[in-house]
Amino acid sequence: MKEIDKVWLAAIIDGEGCLSISHFQKTQPSGYLDKNNTCTSEAFVTSLSISNNCKELIDKVAEITGAKTKITVTKRKGRGTNYRWKVSANDDILRILEDIEKYLIAKHQQSIVMREFIEVRKQGLGRKTEEQLAKLIELADELSSLNHFAVN
Repeated sequence: MKEIDKVWLAAIIDGEGCLSISHFQKTQPSGYLDKNNTCTSEAFVTSLSISNNCKELIDKVAEITGAKTKITVTKRKGRGTNYRWKVSANDDILRILEDIEKYLIAKHQQSIVMREFIEVRKQGLGRKTEEQLAKLIELADELSSLNHFAVN
Protein backbone atom coordinates (compact mmCIF):
# COMPACT_ATOMS: atom_id res chain seq x y z
CA MET A 1 0.00 0.00 0.00
CA LYS A 2 1.35 3.42 -0.94
CA GLU A 3 2.02 5.84 1.92
CA ILE A 4 -0.59 8.32 0.68
CA ASP A 5 -3.16 5.49 0.60
CA LYS A 6 -2.27 4.53 4.19
CA VAL A 7 -2.88 8.10 5.37
CA TRP A 8 -6.14 8.34 3.40
CA LEU A 9 -7.40 4.96 4.67
CA ALA A 10 -6.56 5.86 8.29
CA ALA A 11 -8.56 9.07 7.96
CA ILE A 12 -11.53 7.19 6.48
CA ILE A 13 -11.41 4.55 9.24
CA ASP A 14 -11.13 7.26 11.91
CA GLY A 15 -14.28 8.92 10.58
CA GLU A 16 -16.37 6.14 9.06
CA GLY A 17 -14.82 2.90 10.31
CA CYS A 18 -15.60 0.35 12.98
CA LEU A 19 -13.35 -2.26 14.57
CA SER A 20 -15.36 -4.92 16.36
CA ILE A 21 -15.07 -8.28 18.07
CA SER A 22 -18.27 -10.27 18.51
CA HIS A 23 -18.09 -12.73 21.39
CA PHE A 24 -20.62 -15.52 21.88
CA GLN A 25 -20.94 -19.08 23.06
CA LYS A 26 -21.12 -21.71 20.36
CA THR A 27 -22.83 -25.06 20.82
CA GLN A 28 -20.61 -27.99 19.93
CA PRO A 29 -21.77 -31.13 18.13
CA SER A 30 -23.45 -33.76 20.27
CA GLY A 31 -20.98 -35.95 22.11
CA TYR A 32 -18.33 -33.23 22.50
CA LEU A 33 -17.82 -32.26 26.13
CA ASP A 34 -15.28 -29.81 27.47
CA LYS A 35 -13.61 -30.16 30.87
CA ASN A 36 -16.74 -28.74 32.54
CA ASN A 37 -18.92 -31.39 30.85
CA THR A 38 -20.66 -28.79 28.69
CA CYS A 39 -21.27 -28.74 24.97
CA THR A 40 -20.43 -25.08 24.42
CA SER A 41 -17.30 -23.13 23.64
CA GLU A 42 -16.35 -19.47 23.36
CA ALA A 43 -16.38 -18.07 19.83
CA PHE A 44 -15.16 -14.74 18.47
CA VAL A 45 -15.65 -12.94 15.14
CA THR A 46 -13.43 -9.98 14.31
CA SER A 47 -14.22 -7.34 11.73
CA LEU A 48 -13.05 -4.07 10.31
CA SER A 49 -15.74 -2.19 8.40
CA ILE A 50 -16.48 1.14 6.77
CA SER A 51 -19.95 2.42 5.92
CA ASN A 52 -20.67 5.32 3.63
CA ASN A 53 -23.24 6.44 1.06
CA CYS A 54 -20.52 7.05 -1.54
CA LYS A 55 -19.94 3.90 -3.60
CA GLU A 56 -16.70 5.27 -5.09
CA LEU A 57 -15.23 5.69 -1.60
CA ILE A 58 -16.05 2.08 -0.67
CA ASP A 59 -14.68 0.84 -4.01
CA LYS A 60 -11.41 2.72 -3.37
CA VAL A 61 -11.12 1.15 0.10
CA ALA A 62 -11.55 -2.32 -1.42
CA GLU A 63 -9.02 -1.55 -4.14
CA ILE A 64 -6.21 -0.18 -1.95
CA THR A 65 -6.53 -2.75 0.84
CA GLY A 66 -6.43 -5.74 -1.48
CA ALA A 67 -8.18 -7.72 1.25
CA LYS A 68 -10.85 -10.36 0.78
CA THR A 69 -13.87 -8.22 1.54
CA LYS A 70 -17.62 -8.26 1.58
CA ILE A 71 -19.46 -5.21 0.28
CA THR A 72 -23.13 -4.88 1.15
CA VAL A 73 -25.64 -2.39 -0.17
CA THR A 74 -28.59 -1.22 1.93
CA LYS A 75 -31.39 0.98 0.65
CA ARG A 76 -32.61 3.28 3.43
CA LYS A 77 -35.99 4.95 3.06
CA GLY A 78 -35.51 8.70 2.93
CA ARG A 79 -31.74 8.42 3.48
CA GLY A 80 -30.46 6.95 0.24
CA THR A 81 -28.19 3.98 -0.27
CA ASN A 82 -25.53 2.86 2.18
CA TYR A 83 -22.47 0.85 1.13
CA ARG A 84 -20.55 -1.20 3.67
CA TRP A 85 -17.07 -2.65 3.20
CA LYS A 86 -16.15 -5.39 5.67
CA VAL A 87 -13.15 -7.61 6.22
CA SER A 88 -13.17 -10.44 8.77
CA ALA A 89 -10.00 -12.41 8.02
CA ASN A 90 -7.60 -11.88 10.92
CA ASP A 91 -4.52 -11.79 8.69
CA ASP A 92 -6.06 -9.08 6.49
CA ILE A 93 -7.21 -7.01 9.48
CA LEU A 94 -3.77 -7.31 11.07
CA ARG A 95 -1.98 -6.31 7.86
CA ILE A 96 -4.23 -3.30 7.30
CA LEU A 97 -3.93 -2.08 10.89
CA GLU A 98 -0.14 -2.50 10.88
CA ASP A 99 -0.02 -0.39 7.70
CA ILE A 100 -2.16 2.47 9.01
CA GLU A 101 -1.95 2.47 12.82
CA LYS A 102 0.60 5.27 13.08
CA TYR A 103 -1.84 7.54 11.20
CA LEU A 104 -4.97 6.67 13.22
CA ILE A 105 -6.19 9.23 15.75
CA ALA A 106 -9.77 8.45 16.83
CA LYS A 107 -9.39 4.69 16.36
CA HIS A 108 -5.74 4.37 17.47
CA GLN A 109 -6.45 2.62 20.78
CA GLN A 110 -9.02 0.32 19.15
CA SER A 111 -6.37 -0.68 16.62
CA ILE A 112 -3.89 -1.54 19.38
CA VAL A 113 -6.48 -3.68 21.19
CA MET A 114 -7.58 -5.44 17.97
CA ARG A 115 -4.01 -6.26 17.00
CA GLU A 116 -3.29 -7.67 20.47
CA PHE A 117 -6.49 -9.74 20.30
CA ILE A 118 -5.48 -11.23 16.94
CA GLU A 119 -1.96 -11.99 18.21
CA VAL A 120 -3.32 -13.79 21.29
CA ARG A 121 -5.81 -15.66 19.11
CA LYS A 122 -3.01 -16.85 16.81
CA GLN A 123 -1.05 -18.39 19.71
CA GLY A 124 -1.16 -22.15 19.43
CA LEU A 125 -3.66 -24.10 17.43
CA GLY A 126 -7.09 -25.25 18.49
CA ARG A 127 -8.31 -24.84 22.03
CA LYS A 128 -7.02 -21.95 24.12
CA THR A 129 -5.74 -22.17 27.66
CA GLU A 130 -7.92 -20.62 30.35
CA GLU A 131 -5.40 -17.76 30.52
CA GLN A 132 -5.58 -17.13 26.76
CA LEU A 133 -9.38 -17.32 26.78
CA ALA A 134 -9.60 -14.86 29.69
CA LYS A 135 -7.29 -12.47 27.78
CA LEU A 136 -9.40 -12.76 24.61
CA ILE A 137 -12.58 -11.98 26.57
CA GLU A 138 -10.86 -9.06 28.32
CA LEU A 139 -9.68 -7.60 24.99
CA ALA A 140 -13.10 -8.08 23.34
CA ASP A 141 -14.73 -6.27 26.27
CA GLU A 142 -12.11 -3.50 26.14
CA LEU A 143 -12.72 -2.91 22.44
CA SER A 144 -16.46 -2.82 23.04
CA SER A 145 -15.96 -0.18 25.75
CA LEU A 146 -13.72 1.90 23.49
CA ASN A 147 -16.36 1.77 20.76
CA HIS A 148 -19.06 3.03 23.12
CA PHE A 149 -17.18 5.84 24.83
CA ALA A 150 -15.02 8.57 23.33
CA VAL A 151 -11.45 8.33 24.59
CA ASN A 152 -9.35 11.49 24.67
